[in-house]
Amino acid sequence: MNFTFGIATDYSDQNPLNENISSIRSLQNPKYEILIIGGQKPEDKTDVSHIYFDESQQPNWITRKKNILAEAAQYDNVVIMNDYFVFEKDWYANFLSFGDDWDVCSNAQHLITGKRHFTDWVVWDSPVFPRYWSINYDDWTHTKYMYQSGG
Repeated sequence: MNFTFGIATDYSDQNPLNENISSIRSLQNPKYEILIIGGQKPEDKTDVSHIYFDESQQPNWITRKKNILAEAAQYDNVVIMNDYFVFEKDWYANFLSFGDDWDVCSNAQHLITGKRHFTDWVVWDSPVFPRYWSINYDDWTHTKYMYQSGG
């Protein structure tokens, strides 16, 4: 499975971005690309393409950045993400075993503390749950109310 990893950023601090890029490189995916939009060009850009974004257009225009990343993607499997996420070492291997028979896929997301991030498997405006609610990963009964997180 080939992946485009599209990272939206506006940071001038390279540390979180470098950690993010390192985690992608460690996945052992034989064919991938890394696209970054916003912020400064990364220090090590051997396998990274940087897309300039004029931050003065509209402050924190993250949705536009993500659309540009999707349009620029070389591969059909596109991971659109914020720069404060990193990948677990077995992420790519797990995707290989999961397969590619999906249109939209959401991953479990955990904070650095190990706690679940509140936006990874979420219903929106469901008649059963409040307006925005994280549900159990095994619950597929509310998929028509699912909200795909922007993280």
